[in-house]
Amino acid sequence: MKNTLREALKNFYAEQIEQLPQFDTARTVALYYALPDEVTTLPMLRRWLGVKRLALPVVTGGEMTFHEYNGPGCLVTGAFGIREPSGTAEVKAAEIDLMLVPGMAFDASGGRLGRGGGYYDRYLARPDATHIYKVGICPPHRLVEAVPAEPHDIKMDTII
Repeated sequence: MKNTLREALKNFYAEQIEQLPQFDTARTVALYYALPDEVTTLPMLRRWLGVKRLALPVVTGGEMTFHEYNGPGCLVTGAFGIREPSGTAEVKAAEIDLMLVPGMAFDASGGRLGRGGGYYDRYLARPDATHIYKVGICPPHRLVEAVPAEPHDIKMDTII
């Protein structure tokens, strides 16, 4: 019973995202490879591979770029111990239609508390990234009344 519930919860996020009109029209979806305390994206990577063009972040120094995800065989352990694509083409911000964004906490106004590195805020603030539809993903206990916000913090378009 426990495993069935766990699988249902994993698929819940994918199903909610698939209901968004922005997902339906998106050609390229940027995801993240989850750390143990984040909502897993493995069901989405499996479901959407071959259906959408998928991209995962690659961190080099203080910069984050996105690269094509072609399946688990392209992954290596990168910065901060996070799995990331290796040897695949960079996906430019202008090509990304929808992005799933992890966070430690979110609020109903779209505020996001990240891990403090500013990678997503810097990336999404770029002029070529302002069109990206931003989806914050968190478990229910991480949706809080308000997260601390700085002027440079980028708000999410929706929270699931």
